Amino acid sequence: MVIVGPQVSTVVLPTTLKRKPAITNIKTTLVSQLLVAIGIFKHRHEVLIAILAKQRRRRLAIQNTREDFDRLTAILSDYGLPVWIGFEVSN
Repeated sequence: MVIVGPQVSTVVLPTTLKRKPAITNIKTTLVSQLLVAIGIFKHRHEVLIAILAKQRRRRLAIQNTREDFDRLTAILSDYGLPVWIGFEVSN
């Protein structure tokens, strides 16, 4: 199978049920999540980091090196939140 063209990842957010199931209590909570968009280029990558339901975002560029990928991993783990990552391959 060959996939051609820009690829877009989708994020499914939790929703509430329209009716309550019998004999159960449902408590819906919106858990903070870290949304990361990475634009992949040959020598460097553009990264956009956002926390779900917050206005501020963080942008950074990383080189295609092990040190920068380790730095990105450290930055994302410092947030202490579940991470959703979407990639966009650019020519």
